[in-house]
Amino acid sequence: MRVCIDDQLYIPYFDKDNSMRSDGKVIELVRRSAANNSLVIEIQRKSWARCLAKLIDNRVDAAMAVIYNAERADLMVFPKGAEQDKPALYLMRLRYPFFVKKDQPFRLSEYQRQAGHGISAPREYIAYQMLADMKLLSAYDYSLDNGLKMVAAGRLDAYVVEQASGQHALARLSLEQQVEAAGEALIDKYVHIPVSKQFYQAHQVQVDGFWQDLAAARTAVLAEH
Repeated sequence: MRVCIDDQLYIPYFDKDNSMRSDGKVIELVRRSAANNSLVIEIQRKSWARCLAKLIDNRVDAAMAVIYNAERADLMVFPKGAEQDKPALYLMRLRYPFFVKKDQPFRLSEYQRQAGHGISAPREYIAYQMLADMKLLSAYDYSLDNGLKMVAAGRLDAYVVEQASGQHALARLSLEQQVEAAGEALIDKYVHIPVSKQFYQAHQVQVDGFWQDLAAARTAVLAEH
């Protein structure tokens, strides 16, 4: 099963862990669940836009980690119940807070785009489109690293990214004393590993078993590390 993940590695759980000498925890649990269902995982790292395009075109078999929405559900196959607020079957739960300049309180309900520099997020992510719909987007697009640097410099009001990824980047960039995650999150969602329609049609029983086994694999992998 060819699985595409974001090559920007915004989610550190997907990256290689030197202490484990293997891929990150999420890839490990995916491999374990796949093996239980006679599936062999092949990881491909592409831009997130390419991952989604390749999945829709059946050029990869799955992508992770994908937030469910109705538009995507028409183009790929999610586990049953993925549309629910608390689905029984999922890959993991992710939180996307606003990363802001330290000691500057932030409330979305009180934020006015016209008075500031705007808010940014990775362009291909749902958070980016949400900010655009709310008319809160910065006039400029920023990568994770550049976005956090702009927040620290006071040239961007906030940057939205998955919490552990943001914290990991702050430590790497030595910005932990300048930027922090606000208490409020734009997104707090369960994410999935949907498959292409073609792959599901050919391997429905195995894929359904794979999704079911993610829960047990998730518990085992996290307990070991």
